Parts: sequence; C-alpha cells; structure tokens
Amino acid sequence: MPQIVLFNLSDYRPLSTKVLARSLGKAGIDCSVLDFSDFARKIISPKKGFYNSNKFSDFVEAVKKDINRESNTLSSTRFFGISFYDWEAERSITIPIARFLKQRFPNALLIGGGPAFNTNPKGYFSAAKLDYAIAGEAEKALPALVKAVLASDSKALHNVDGLVYRSGKRIILPQKKAMLSFEEIRGSPAIFSLESKGRVVTYSERGCGNACVFCSVPRRGMPVALADETIISAINELAKNDYIKEIHFADDQLFFNKDRISRVFGRIIELGLNKRFRFSGLATIDSFLKDGKVDYQFINFLKRANFSHLAVGTESLNDAVLRELKGGRYTSVQAIKVNSALKSAGIKTAHFMLAGGIETRAKDFLESYYRGLVKSYRLSGEYAYPSIVQAFRGSAFYEKARKEGALFTQMGRPFKETKKPSITTAFVVPKDPLLREVFLEKMRKGGKNFPEGDLKRMIKLSKKLDSLGQNSEGMTRRLQRQFGNEEIIYRERGNTFYNFYLNFLSNEMKKRGLKINHRNHMKLIRESGVEQRLFDQARLAARKYASARATAEGLKGKSRLMQVRKMRQKFGVGMTLPGRFKVK
Repeated sequence: MPQIVLFNLSDYRPLSTKVLARSLGKAGIDCSVLDFSDFARKIISPKKGFYNSNKFSDFVEAVKKDINRESNTLSSTRFFGISFYDWEAERSITIPIARFLKQRFPNALLIGGGPAFNTNPKGYFSAAKLDYAIAGEAEKALPALVKAVLASDSKALHNVDGLVYRSGKRIILPQKKAMLSFEEIRGSPAIFSLESKGRVVTYSERGCGNACVFCSVPRRGMPVALADETIISAINELAKNDYIKEIHFADDQLFFNKDRISRVFGRIIELGLNKRFRFSGLATIDSFLKDGKVDYQFINFLKRANFSHLAVGTESLNDAVLRELKGGRYTSVQAIKVNSALKSAGIKTAHFMLAGGIETRAKDFLESYYRGLVKSYRLSGEYAYPSIVQAFRGSAFYEKARKEGALFTQMGRPFKETKKPSITTAFVVPKDPLLREVFLEKMRKGGKNFPEGDLKRMIKLSKKLDSLGQNSEGMTRRLQRQFGNEEIIYRERGNTFYNFYLNFLSNEMKKRGLKINHRNHMKLIRESGVEQRLFDQARLAARKYASARATAEGLKGKSRLMQVRKMRQKFGVGMTLPGRFKVK
C-alpha cells in the first residue's frame, strides 16, 4: 500500500506531480499518483483550451465516485497530496475534493502545495481543511515532512523549509519558502510527462527574470537552468520513442537567456533532432527584440530548430497599458512587428492579453481591444480575449490597487479584506469612471474577458468618448467596420457548421437505409442522443475545417495549393464558402 497518494485534478498531465513522485521514491517513500486528467478533459474541457464551468460540479462528483471505488486501497494511506492554484476555476475543484478526502478518510493527513501557497497560504490552508502545506518548491521539503511525521520527530518537522501548519487555532507560516539550490537544479534530470497524443511536456529551467507586476512566479530573478547536456541527452533518448512527435517546454519564459537557448538548440540541430521533433513553449515579446529592433536572426534560428508554436505574453497592444503592466519593456509597435516576423517565419502564435491596470483609460483599452480583434480577424496570430487582471495578495500591485480603491470581487463588488483567512479573488478595475462602468457591468454578468461579442458595447463606449473629446481619431468608425467584419465571420461559421451537420445527418440516414427526406430526418433526431451526437460531430468537423483554412491563409504558392487540395479531399471544399461539405 502506498504511504502517500498524490492527486492530479487538472485537464493536463501531471508534470509537477511526476517530479514530486520521483523525489519521494528517491527518499524511499512509497508513492502513487491518481491522475484525473482524462476525466477532466472529457467532462470540463472537451474543447481544448476551453473550460465549461457548468461542468465543474459534475467533474467533482465523478472524482468522488472514483475515490469511493478505490476506498479499500486509500483507507490505509497515511498521506494525501494536492496542488492548489489561486484561480477560481481550479479551486472550485480542488477545495471540494480536499474537503471530501478529509471527511472520507479522517485518519489520513492532507498536505497541500502549489502556487496558491505563494500567494494566499492562510486562505487555502483554512478552506481546504489541510493538516500541512509546503510553500515553495517541494521536492526536498515534502519527503522531509513525510519522514518527520512517520518518525514522530517534531524537531525535524518544524525544520522543514516552507512548512505551513496549524498550532491551536492559529495558522503558522514559514519564515522562508522551500527553494532548491542552484546546484540541485543544475543537477536535476530532465523529466517528461505525456500531455496529449504524441506530445510531452517538460521544463529546462526554473524562475522568471521579468517580475511582471500581475504575476505570481515564486522564483524571481535570473532563472536557474538544468545542465545543457542533461536536456540534450534526454531529448536524444526520447527520440527512440516513435510515438512522441512534439516537446513542449513549460518554462515561465523559455527564451530569457537567448545564449543558453542558442547553445542547446544549436546542438539539437547538429544532432538532427529538429527533424525528429516539433517544439513549443512560452515567451514574451522582448524575447525577440535586440537593441529595440526585431531579432530576425534569432526568430529564423527558432524556425530552423523546428519551433512550431509559441504562447506569447503580449498582454496589451497599447503603450500606456504596457508601461503599467510590463514596465515599458517594449511598445505596441514592437509587439506587432514581432508577431509579423514570427508569422512570416511560419511559427504559430497565441497571445495572452490583459484588459488593463489601475491607471488604464477607456481610450487605451479600446485601442488594445480593437488591435487584438483585427489581428485575429486577419489571422495574424491568435489573440486571446483581454482578461480582467487578478491581483495576488502580498504583491505591490495588490497593495497599490487596494489603496486606490481598485480591487473588486469576481461579481463586481468592492473587495474587502477580512481578519479570517479567505480565498475570495481580488480583481483590478481601472479608476477611469467610464471604463470602470464597462468592467463592473461585465463582472456582474459573470464575465472576466471581452470577446468580439462585446463590440456593440465598445462602440457605445467609443461614442461616449467622442462626445467628451477623449477618443483616438477614427476609433468609433474602425470599431463599426470591425463589427461588420465579425458579423460576416459569424454567418460564415454558422454556414460551415450547418453544412457539416447536414452531411453527418445524411450519412446516418444512409447507414440505416432511410430515404433522405424531412419526415425521416425528424424521426431520426427524436431518438435519444442522436441529434446531440450529430451536433458534436459537426462542431468538431467545422473546427478542424476552420483550423485547416487558417493554415492555408498563412501559406503561399505551391504550399497553399497543396493545403487546399488536402482540404478538398477531407472536407469537400477548399477556401470558398459555401461549398458542398463532406467527411470521408
């Protein structure tokens, strides 16, 4: 029977859990992992990258049922471990599961960890009914904690770095977080976790040197990397597994040290591993600048290394917002030029975007919102909908927003600190009265970001600014033109989905030997689950078609013709809509 069971309750594979399990095993502690990522993908994120918040309770109930089925094994387990994230979506899952474990197995000790204990340790410790928690990096601290408890050694227990525990009614926080030394990280092995079909995730360094005001990275300053040869040897070994096609690096900012990346991936190119794998990772705009200009040489190097996709922390396309949130490390023009250079190199990009900070004006917000929509519309990268910024407790950004009266709850009520530990999330709402009205209106309806569906509201805001003489020249007209473009896209998507639906419907009727007519159509969809199944198939096909079409848009010449040919073979239509859709 395992001494400790670690739970993975996310929709992605458990890299951090795998790292901890290795550390526990190395310390002679019997450990097992209960991985619920397949459950999560099936129930709460069937569409990659999109959470269905209405299904969180269904996922929690499914996990509880599985735990009950494993109760004979789990009843003799001494410790349970769960990672917590200081996000609304994550905690609506982890908190109920932690409480259920404590109720179902009262003799087991419940240990918490993860980013939430760097931002709000007391709140999560209390809400999850934990016995212990580790703030910081737990590879050494967690085995030390387990060993101290098993040996009933209270002195060793209280010497565990990063330990959060309860003394009577008080929650005691550590004087310092648990952190691995430079030598320990340099000597760490490269660990891979299978994330999805043919794709593994790993990390090559820890920490982030950017220290953005809105971020909660626990290790700040110059990142500490694994040894170059460790990474290269591990990738070379992984090449023996024919199933693996892509390696994703989960480093906070993979290209912070471009000299290191040039060394590592230069060697990967020499070994021909760039022809064996695709690579992806996280970056920021200033990763691709040199002396204030786009570093085309570095971008072309990444293309040769076979980087196919990058998630980029662009955050805004307005200079005033970038000065507040990113410290003015780059401008909106530089961000746009970098994205254009990445697109020209054939590297796909997805851009994280934030709605604004404490000082953001309505004019600034509209400029960034409009530019992001236009870039996505023209397929110049995938720009996420601007999100309202969360302020993490203890950060300078949080303290400033609190003093300025700019903190609000998720439902748009003024945020108030309490004496008792709380996990209520604080969001930053700009001081600008007109923009604050828009933000609070969104939050009171349960929203946190601003999609293209908000264009009408933005046009209204822009007209108000026009009347006050506070707007950018021509902004209202540009927003109205974009509204027309989005309406065309919406109708086109609907037509694509409808054609695929009819295709799947006719295929189903042919399989059953039915004549294709309205009467049989109505008879068929009255059967339980048939219409929903056909809808799901049509949505998936329409999404794949949209992705294939977006790929074709970014190609030229023979490459584009080959892509269009593939689309016609697979979908029955190339770039022109409407068409006669089919699925083979």
